[in-house]
Amino acid sequence: SPDQLLHLSSTGTCKLRLEDKRTSISNTSQYGVIQFEQRDSNTPGVSIEIAAVMEDTTNGASGLQFKTGTPSTIDERVRIDRSGNVGIGTTSPAALLNLNVDTESNLGSGSEGIRLTSGSSNAQFVKLGSSYSNNSVTGPGTLVYSSNKLSLRCDNDNPITFHTGSTVAERVRI
Repeated sequence: SPDQLLHLSSTGTCKLRLEDKRTSISNTSQYGVIQFEQRDSNTPGVSIEIAAVMEDTTNGASGLQFKTGTPSTIDERVRIDRSGNVGIGTTSPAALLNLNVDTESNLGSGSEGIRLTSGSSNAQFVKLGSSYSNNSVTGPGTLVYSSNKLSLRCDNDNPITFHTGSTVAERVRI
C-alpha cells in the first residue's frame, strides 16, 4: 500500500536508476535529471533541478549539479564535482569547498558572501585552524563578527598571520 504516487520498498537496499541510453554524451551534458515543477497560475514550470553532469568522457567522470530559481531563470547554484569538491557559484570547484562571490551579483539578494551564525544570536563566528596555505590565516584563533564589529581572538600564545597571493609571504603578523 503506497504512501505516495511513487513508493519504492525493499527488504534490502532500495535503489532508483535513471539510465541514459545514448552511446555518446559530451562533456558538460546532463544525463540524469530530477525536476521539480509547479503549476502556479502566475509562473508555472520547473524551478528546481538536480542532475548528473558528464565531466570527462574519457573515463565517465561525473558531477552532480543543483539548479534553483524561477521557471524563467533557473541557474546552477551548487556543483559537487567528480572528486567531491563542492562549488557554490562555480561549476569548476578548485577546493573541497569553493565559494565564488567575486561579484556582487553572485551574492543574490544578500550582501554577504558567507555567514556562519551561532544559535539565535546575532554573532557570527569562523573558527580558524592551525595552518593554511595561500590566501590564508594561520592560527589557531576565532574570527567573530557581532554588533557590526569584527574581532579576531587568538586562542593561545601563537601569533595569527595573514597571507595573500600565490606565494606564501607573510603580510601581517599579530
